[in-house]
Amino acid sequence: MITLIWILYLYYSNHTKLLPSLWANCDIKKTEKLPYDIDGDCVYEVSYDPKNMMSSSKDGRSWNAWHTSKRSGFVGIVRDASCSGTYKCKNHTCPYFQSYGKPNKVQFKKVSEDLVACSCCGYQADSVPCAAKKSMGSQ
Repeated sequence: MITLIWILYLYYSNHTKLLPSLWANCDIKKTEKLPYDIDGDCVYEVSYDPKNMMSSSKDGRSWNAWHTSKRSGFVGIVRDASCSGTYKCKNHTCPYFQSYGKPNKVQFKKVSEDLVACSCCGYQADSVPCAAKKSMGSQ
């Protein structure tokens, strides 16, 4: 069964509660798939298969596990997730930097429990926190 859902992204908000007023002025963008590089506060309406929710909400960010929201005033089940952040290579002689003119923020490997390295040059990567929130539910 395919159902329409909304997916809300709040990136630069330092609100701890995701209230409808935060996205009341956002236009709803209808799309088949979410863009890879979503940036800014926005709302998407996509089709999805309830048995495979995660693939419907896939984008270019790494997200912590979904949790069920207990907010009042919403119909149906609402699930929230927080961005787990990313990494950034700080080596200016990195092949990625040389090729694209910007630091690598996409290709990394976990070397040990506390160490993540750039997949292109092996240099230790810096952690870049992200305050983005994603909320998903049906209407």
